[in-house]
Amino acid sequence: MSSAPTPSAASSPAPQRTTPKPEIVRPVPRKPRRSGFWLVAIVLLLGAAGLYWKNQTARSQQQATTSVVRTAGISVGDLERTIRVSGTIQAQKFASILAPQIRGSRSGSGRSFRGGGGGGGGGSTGGSDSGSTSSSTTSGITSSSSSAFTGSGSAGSGSSALGGSNPSGSDQSAAGATPGASGGGASSIGATRGTTNRFSDMSGTSTRGAMTPTRDSTAGSLTGSNLGSTGGNLITPGGGGGGGGSDFMMVLLKCAPAGSHVKAGDVVAEFDRQYQLNRLDDYKASVVQQEANFKKMKADEAVKREAHEQLIKSAKASWDKAKLDLQTISVRSEIEAETFKLAEQEAAAHYQEILAEREKFDVGQRADLRRAELDLEKAKIELHRAENNVNVMVMKTPIDGTVVMQTIFRGGENSQVREGDQVYSGMAFMTIVDTSAMVMNATVNQVDSEVLRVGMKATVRLDAYPDITLPATVMAIGAMTDAGSWRASWVRQVSVRLKLNKTDPRVIPDLSASADVGLASEPQVAIAPLESVFRDSPDGRPYVFVQAESGYERREIELGLASNVAVAVKSGLRQGEVVALGRPYLTSTPPGAS
Repeated sequence: MSSAPTPSAASSPAPQRTTPKPEIVRPVPRKPRRSGFWLVAIVLLLGAAGLYWKNQTARSQQQATTSVVRTAGISVGDLERTIRVSGTIQAQKFASILAPQIRGSRSGSGRSFRGGGGGGGGGSTGGSDSGSTSSSTTSGITSSSSSAFTGSGSAGSGSSALGGSNPSGSDQSAAGATPGASGGGASSIGATRGTTNRFSDMSGTSTRGAMTPTRDSTAGSLTGSNLGSTGGNLITPGGGGGGGGSDFMMVLLKCAPAGSHVKAGDVVAEFDRQYQLNRLDDYKASVVQQEANFKKMKADEAVKREAHEQLIKSAKASWDKAKLDLQTISVRSEIEAETFKLAEQEAAAHYQEILAEREKFDVGQRADLRRAELDLEKAKIELHRAENNVNVMVMKTPIDGTVVMQTIFRGGENSQVREGDQVYSGMAFMTIVDTSAMVMNATVNQVDSEVLRVGMKATVRLDAYPDITLPATVMAIGAMTDAGSWRASWVRQVSVRLKLNKTDPRVIPDLSASADVGLASEPQVAIAPLESVFRDSPDGRPYVFVQAESGYERREIELGLASNVAVAVKSGLRQGEVVALGRPYLTSTPPGAS
């Protein structure tokens, strides 16, 4: 049985789409709006709100400005125009204590009698040229006399006497006379001259009865026996300026404490004087010895003069004897006769030579005495220097005051001088300041120095004590600017000194300070702060803002003398009024303001 086929979806025909027709929209007429009223209302509302906000802001700003602006009252008093200088406080009267100058011979000359009675020409230096010349002259005479009187007893005496009368004091002539000469003259004159020196047990070399110091070739210093126990130690090589040698070291043994008060005449410093005391003792002994040696030398010179006179008489006697012998030639052989003639001629020549030598002998004696006298004076000078050295090493203050110690470089840093330090001659190691009279050493710019005058009044203030105010007077103004440094400086300063008319126990030297020097003044005027005056008006007239009940009001004023911080008001302000130190209005300008 067959069934009829069922139609499927695929085989069914698709539905057809139809495009809708556009709908026609017709405009609807609008109704007229009533917006003008609301617009006006909104504008009015906004305007009222803005005005209210502006008033509130201006009021708050005015209140804030009024509370922030600084004010100052108007006072009546004296106004001064000043210039400020700065500097340090110093004592007007002070005394600088300097290390003393130690003077004297560094070589030890004069501490021993160098050269003996002959005037200091002996010793290791070998005497003077005049002594050598006299010695050679005498040796020539001795030789001539010896050759002329060989074998003659009287001639031997004359030769010995001549040797004993050596003007130079040569020991060579005095000791042995002429070899081969006979007679008692040599021994007697030699003994009289003191060839056996009474000082020979004290010195290695004898020169005219005086002691000659020896020289140590290693140390290079004099070590004479008469120097005493300190002779070999005190004179050290290289003793140059102060502090160079042991005798001249400046070691501070005692000193007054810093800050202590001393009176005039008090000992404030004492140096180690042991070496100088030893030198003083040596020079005293040396002067005494040289005086004794000088007296002995004068006695010796008198003996030598008498010996020389005896020599002349002996030569004259020899000549007379030769002339008597010449009278016997008639009974003599020809050889003897010729011998007597030659002897008479030589005796006459010798007598004339000895007689002519008297003047040179006198000159030599005077020279020796003068040289010895000069050496004695030199020793006395050195003694005086040694005494002065001992005295100046104890230092006293010439004024009353306070002790201020100076600084010295010690251990890699600067520190105050203290006991045990070695200072050098001329070094300032202490200052005595009189605090009853103080001054201020200040400097001022060269531009401002023109307005300063001596006698101007000033007010001094100390940085360390702000509560101290001291009156002062300008007492000196530098004529030139301070010296420039190694680099160019276009700002020069002029020195100014002010005297403090009043002092305070707390005022001490070296405190930093400032001073206001009065240039001009106006008495009993209204004084306003300089920063409260404004000058920006079109006509250039100054004005201020005076505090009132409703705020500040602008007021024009007439000014007078002005200082660095204040100005005198001749008119426009009264005592007690309050002025603003700045502009009191920020956003608006009060009526009448520019």
